[in-house]
Amino acid sequence: LTLLTTEDARSEALTAWGIQFYVYSVIAHVRAVLRGIRAVATTGNLPPTFVLGRHVFEWTAQVCYVGDNIAQHVASHDWTAARELLDEVVIGGKWVKEHGQKYGATPTTASLPDPVRLKRVLKSYEAYLKKVYGTEAKDDYGLLSEYSHPNAACLLQYHDSDVAGGDIQFLEPTSGSPLPDVNWCLVDLIGFLIELLRLSGEQTVKPGLEAIAKRLTALVSGKKRG
Repeated sequence: LTLLTTEDARSEALTAWGIQFYVYSVIAHVRAVLRGIRAVATTGNLPPTFVLGRHVFEWTAQVCYVGDNIAQHVASHDWTAARELLDEVVIGGKWVKEHGQKYGATPTTASLPDPVRLKRVLKSYEAYLKKVYGTEAKDDYGLLSEYSHPNAACLLQYHDSDVAGGDIQFLEPTSGSPLPDVNWCLVDLIGFLIELLRLSGEQTVKPGLEAIAKRLTALVSGKKRG
């Protein structure tokens, strides 16, 4: 009984470490992406903000998914399931499994887990948005995706037909920014990250995130989502 209790405690500690490793990695990446969004936004260059905003949306969805599932695994002391989930989101890689060895990756990469499928994480975030805000994730994500793929929406934003003589001018768009949606995503993302750190017992980064969450929530307070 003592051995099992000790092993359980060790597994719990390793899970907490894995959660923190994941959260710190996400913060480092999203922070870099946000610098990119800020750079293009300050120049008024709107088209790239849709692509970058979609990326933030997808990361928010993944962290939502991880938070939902890891909490269940921890509550049930299913450390194997917790480790497998963390492996999927931290080291999972479809490309490196299928093509990595051709470019010099070690043979062990073939045994890496597959990453979490995008549709699974979007479904989790959709359920959250429906429950908390009564909004549809598909609407916001669909809009961001529409302007992130090579299709008519990307082209139409450059067409200005309000020209004398019926001519069309090709101008860069100056309105219709998706950044308000990105702000809402960040509110959710930071909240999900805080919950993960709380679950892991982390007290170093969490206070700073809580302070950021407070300021960001005040920024969007009173504004309707969606």
